[in-house]
Amino acid sequence: MSASLPAVDLALLKQFQFEKILDSDPVIHRIVLLGTLPTLTIDNNGSPNDRSPAIISLQKTHFSTESSFPAVEAIRDFRLIEQNDIYSEGMAWSFSPSTDHDPDIKISIIANATPLHIAKKTKQKQFLIRETPEIYRTIVLPYITAIPPERTQWVLNILSHKTEFEKILYEDPSPTDGFIVLPDFKWDCTTISQLYLVALVHASDVKSLRDLRKCHINLLKSIRREVARVSMEKWGVGQDSLRLFIHYQPSYYHLHVHAVALEMEGWKGMSVAHAHLLDDVISLLSTEAEGVFERMTLTYAITELHPLWDTLRRAQETF
Repeated sequence: MSASLPAVDLALLKQFQFEKILDSDPVIHRIVLLGTLPTLTIDNNGSPNDRSPAIISLQKTHFSTESSFPAVEAIRDFRLIEQNDIYSEGMAWSFSPSTDHDPDIKISIIANATPLHIAKKTKQKQFLIRETPEIYRTIVLPYITAIPPERTQWVLNILSHKTEFEKILYEDPSPTDGFIVLPDFKWDCTTISQLYLVALVHASDVKSLRDLRKCHINLLKSIRREVARVSMEKWGVGQDSLRLFIHYQPSYYHLHVHAVALEMEGWKGMSVAHAHLLDDVISLLSTEAEGVFERMTLTYAITELHPLWDTLRRAQETF
């Protein structure tokens, strides 16, 4: 599907109809807008009369220290960087582009956005959940099992080299112990203080932290080693300047490891109740009896619009 969808361009972007602001973050200079775009289909570039919800995230790129920053009035030009299924990333100019100026706005687009996309991008209250093994087995696991495969189609596109092939920094092709390392979709691959890599495992049966066992220790150690190696070779950022972690709950249920520059700030995904340091995960798997994450009560933050929130809230009053 991703190969057949028409590419996002400036003409399509100009047809965005604003509805409301979902979120804004002054720390990382980002604003998230909800509106509509012409519906993208495999055989056209979007009909003006057939529109679907769309989410556009606007984020200022790193300010140049070589010249003054021009005032932002309107997007004058747009360059698509990557498109994977309904997700697109691009760079834009708020002034007339030229060889003298780099783009000053980074744009993320979710076309044909679903209510789940909208909820995820909306600023909302968070609550702590204490997920016992019983709550996981009776509530969370059935939820994961029922998730339609198309929700993670973009991950399969990367693993099968259908998209982002040129961005792969390292790959072990083993179907059981292999993984791919590449820059995260949201990183501009330029600002070193915001370095953000992700490792996607090939094994489709490992959905989250709960599925990790002793047999995965070598996989996790390999991810730690190779991420540090490519980060050092390509950007000069060594293992002691990287923060590697696994989210629980994750935003998508296919095991992946995040790797960000230690100096990165302002992202709640790195905080307690969201992230588990990879070193700690490896240590627990190595020192504890088999199935430690299956037996643990895991405490994490969940948002009020998450599909599991209401059920988990009521379950905590019961268990």
